[in-house]
Amino acid sequence: MSLSYTTLTVLGGSVASRFSDESLPALPFAYFATVPDALGRMVLYPESVADVPNAGDFAAAVFSSSLPDAVVVLARVDTEDTLRLRFFGRGESRDEYRTEPGLFTGEDLPPSGGNIERLARLFGITEHDLLRELSEVLGATRLDEQFGYGEAKERHAEIADLLSLPPSSVGIGFEHLQRGLTPEAVSPESLRHFPKDSGMQESGLNLRQYALFNPAVGESEARIAARFLPDVIDWEDDFLGEPDPALDTIADLRAHLHAMLPDLSAYSASWVSFVDDRLDLLGVDLGTSTAPVETAIADVAVFTLSPSVPGTLLSRLCAGKSWAVWSYETRQTVVRSA
Repeated sequence: MSLSYTTLTVLGGSVASRFSDESLPALPFAYFATVPDALGRMVLYPESVADVPNAGDFAAAVFSSSLPDAVVVLARVDTEDTLRLRFFGRGESRDEYRTEPGLFTGEDLPPSGGNIERLARLFGITEHDLLRELSEVLGATRLDEQFGYGEAKERHAEIADLLSLPPSSVGIGFEHLQRGLTPEAVSPESLRHFPKDSGMQESGLNLRQYALFNPAVGESEARIAARFLPDVIDWEDDFLGEPDPALDTIADLRAHLHAMLPDLSAYSASWVSFVDDRLDLLGVDLGTSTAPVETAIADVAVFTLSPSVPGTLLSRLCAGKSWAVWSYETRQTVVRSA
């Protein structure tokens, strides 16, 4: 059984009434969800989607924009060492925490993100002792003498407890539930299965993920793939010796998206979505809304929801730029500016 899992915890707001009314946001993949508890906490266990590694981020953005009065916490554990937490509030990504930020580059770096001031505001925490302990747990390296963690799941459980997240949000995912492994804190009667939205199913809409990036001159497809896939070895690194070109600053990227997609259907500092006249949806994940706008970024995740690859829509992202779009489905560059 895989050690990996993804959960979404939705806290407060109108989630209980939306659950009762059967009006939760539609998703293009199946998921399990717990019945909201007395504190208004619901845990989602999204299905893994082939070639869409960040399907959980897509779901978190959808739920946060649909339930702006709720807090949404995305948790993802890929290996026994790697934990990623992303915190959403008022429809925007407020903070992102990683235990192994140097995973792709091979660097041994301390955990990143997990800004205590932001988390305190988001969760309404005022107790100084609790915030101090949370800061120590978030900032500890794996080998820290006092707060070291052998497995990412252990640290996740500690953080969840300090943030008053339900225990059922830790250590188990869709695959486990599908095989009948129910969390101890959840009775089978309080667990619901939600299939892929029927309307999306009938329309043949499929979720796909891409990366919008700035390719280096002469960069091969093999080296590009190594940017986005942790299991691909970049054999050319020793020969090129140059860092990947930056895509743009956050401010300039937002301005470009506004110019290329003037009829945006949804916009926030962390997420942009657009629906064209064929009802194909394109979503661009701009990261956390609190990042300085002058920050240069290497690439951004792009999602589409359509029956086929919307090449024209993807091309609009690169118009007037030397950018390209890489597909997780084909593991190839599918759009490259002339």
